[in-house]
Parts: sequence; structure tokens; C-alpha cells
Amino acid sequence: MVYIRLYSYPRLKVKNLLDELKDRRFLVIWFIEIWERYAFYGFQSLFLIFITSEGIDEERGYLIFGIFNSLLYLTPTIGGFMVDRYIGAKKSLLIGAIILMIGYGSLSLFNNMNTIMWSLSCIIVGNGLFKPSPSALISKMFTKKENLNSAFTIFYMSINIGSFVGIIVSPIIANNMGFSLAFGSSVLGIFLALCNYKIRFSCLKEINTSMDGKKLNYYLKYKISLIIIAQLILFFLLFQIPDISFYLIIFTCMGIFLYMLIDSLNMKSRIGRISQILGILLIAEAILYFTVYNQMFSTLILFAKHNLVLKIFNFDVLPSTFTSMNAFWLILISPILASIYARKKKNNSSIAFKFSIGTIISGISFIFLRLVIIYTGKDGFIDGNWMIVFYFFSAISELLISALGFSLVATYFRKDIVGLGMGFFMLSMSTGGAISGKLGKYVAVTGFGNLQPIESMNTYSDYFFALGIVCLFLGVIYWIFAAYIKKWTDLIENNND
Repeated sequence: MVYIRLYSYPRLKVKNLLDELKDRRFLVIWFIEIWERYAFYGFQSLFLIFITSEGIDEERGYLIFGIFNSLLYLTPTIGGFMVDRYIGAKKSLLIGAIILMIGYGSLSLFNNMNTIMWSLSCIIVGNGLFKPSPSALISKMFTKKENLNSAFTIFYMSINIGSFVGIIVSPIIANNMGFSLAFGSSVLGIFLALCNYKIRFSCLKEINTSMDGKKLNYYLKYKISLIIIAQLILFFLLFQIPDISFYLIIFTCMGIFLYMLIDSLNMKSRIGRISQILGILLIAEAILYFTVYNQMFSTLILFAKHNLVLKIFNFDVLPSTFTSMNAFWLILISPILASIYARKKKNNSSIAFKFSIGTIISGISFIFLRLVIIYTGKDGFIDGNWMIVFYFFSAISELLISALGFSLVATYFRKDIVGLGMGFFMLSMSTGGAISGKLGKYVAVTGFGNLQPIESMNTYSDYFFALGIVCLFLGVIYWIFAAYIKKWTDLIENNND
């Protein structure tokens, strides 16, 4: 259990938080999230290898990956809206998990391209309904700001146990028994988590978002069903035109950002208005990070396939296995950061500063990879153990941005739109996912499989260097911005203590 692991860190001074994390309410949500993450990251680690095995070239594969990831994070904005207006977090979590099971289940049963696109559409819609719900419920459990930051960080650590296991186990199953059984294990995991959720549902009765506890009439059920079916059809069609879909998604994201900005400007409270505007600007900052983050399951996996010695500490591994190092470091580092956040306010910097530091560290990780390629590359290959160090930097960056995103929403956005706010943060992931897929064409050369390793390694090296420089430059800009708004961020974050 998560609190047992925490006690293995002797310097953690978060006793009050630990008492809250022992609450069965937290553990019920954690358990279903951990299995959803097992399914999601297991699938992510196999995505490009799976889809290129079906005859799609790498450039188109990157683009489909980008569209998939973009829609995956765009739909939680729709799901968040439905949580706030119609369904409530508890029902949304249940419906979303069932649709996810259908998506992964159909992938395990069929392998023609049309069925795959329908399956991807189901995963996208299910994720949209599921994803805002656990975070929205967690945000209702903690009142103090430092406990909220710590709770989300620990929650992030615990669900990365699922990520770590998924990235390790799913590729092994796929490699030895086929993709069908790998996706089938995801269905089984979510099913077990849903059973636990239903059995222990009563312990969540005191934790509610605005629409939880209200019955759905036939009109609302019809409306919700129509929205779900319309999304499935739309996303299937978007996969048929990925080049056009990229621009449609970017314009949609821009439109939602504009809507949220207008909503902020219409707020009567001055402090509330400034708070939400700053929250929107910080979420916009995160777009760069999520563009880089999505390299983990796209360019970095194919880089491993083409240019890494597939060994970790002399053990043979699969290309996707290296990605599990990110989850490994997240599990180790998260409690340390949670301990820091749980201390007095004066020992903590604002979320804006954390975002800027995370962006800079993300840049450092890619510059490091570039240097490793230059100084240790031999015959087009580098030692796979270097990726352990790369993912150490990557994990710190993720914890400073992605792990605090939901805490940002709970702190900077008004409380009656918490579900929409959680979905809105994922909009930055959506935009980053789309851009990431588009950027993939720069390393997806026609006839890539016929290239010598030294040629592909040079292509990746230049690409990683460009990503690193952009992150370093913009990270410094973010730091300056954080210093400029420090007065307001201190006021806003202190008011949420």
C-alpha cells in the first residue's frame, strides 16, 4: 500500500498527510487509476511498434500517434464539462472505464485497420470521461494547499507503479504471445479495478462534485449517449484524414483556450479573475513540455529500436522497456518532493517557478542525450544504460510540471468548474501531442529501415539537440515570467492554504 512505501523514507515529515492517505477513499480511487494507467501506458509503449507492424510507414505512424494522443487529451475537456454539468465524477469514472474496456478489448480481438481506428476512438472517448474524475475527487479530499500538492504528487507516484508495470509487462506479453493478449491483460486489469470500485463505492459517499448524487433522467441519459456516439464517429473520421485533423485539433484547442480566457474576464472578483488568467497562462506554458514528453512513446522508442544496444545492466530488453525507467524514477523521487511540499510555505516556490525549472531540466535531458551520442556513439549505437540517466532528468521534469498540473487547476481555477478545469489542463497535453506527431516527420525518413545506424543516429541527434535548445530558451523565459508575477502567485497560493 502506498503509505507503507512512504515510511521507508525516514526524512518524510508528512504525518498528517499520511493519515489522510490511509483513508480508504483515497485508496479506492488510487486502485482504479493504477490499473487504468497499466492499460494506458502498456498500450502507449506498443503503439508505434503495433501500428507500423500493420503496414503503416513511420511518418504516417507518427502522425496517427500525434492525432491519437491529441484527441486523448482533448476529450477530458469535454468529459470535464459533462462531469460538471450532467454526470458527476463518480458516474463519469464508471462509464469511462467501461468504454476503455471496450476499446482495449476490441484491439485484442481484431487487427484490421478499420477496427483499430474504432478501437482507438473508444479509448479516446473512454479516457475523456474517466480522466477528469479521479483528480476531481482527490481535490475534494484535501483542504490545505501544501497537502494538496503533496497528495497529487503521491497520487502521481502511486499511479506510476501501474505505468511501470504496464510498460514492462505488456511488451513482454506482446513479444512472446502476441499483441492480442497484451491488450487483453489491460481489459482484465480495468475489470478488477471496477469490481473493487463498486464494492467499496459506499466509502465515497461524502466526497462529491457538484453533480454527484443526482439521478439522471431519461433526457439526460439520451443526451449523454448522443454525445458519446457523436464523438466516436467524429474521431473515427478524423483518423481517415490525419493531415487535416492536425490543423482542426490545433484550431479547436485555440478556441477552447479563448473560451476559458473570456470566462475568466467575466468573473466579478478581481483576485479570482487574475488567478484564473494566470492559471491559463501557466497551462499554455505546459504545451512545450508535453510536446517533448510525447517523444517518450514515439521518437524515443524508435530511437531505441534503431540505435540503442538493447541491454540494461547486461540484461536483454525490448525497445519500449527503456521507457519504464521514467516510471521507475517517478516512483523513487515523488515521495521526496511530496515531503518538500508538505513543509511550511516559506520553503516552497510557486507553481510558476516549478514549471520553469521543469522546462529547463527537460532541455538538459535532451542536451545530455545529444552529448552521449556525440562522445560515446559507436557504429551507430550507444549503450542503453545511458537512458537510465536521461529518464532521471525526464522524471524530475515531469514531476515539476505534469504532476502539479491538477494542483494548479485546484488552486487557480474557481471551484465550481473543477472538472472542466482538470480537462482544460489536459488541453495542453492535447496540443503538445498534436505538435509532437507533426514533428515526427523530421526523424521518419522514407526507407528508414534500410538506413545505416550511423545515419539514423545523426538524424535523431540533431532532432534531440533542437528540442533541448528550445526547452532551455523558453524555460529561462518562463523563469523571468514567474519572477514578474511572484506577488500574485504568492497571494493566490497562500489564499488556498
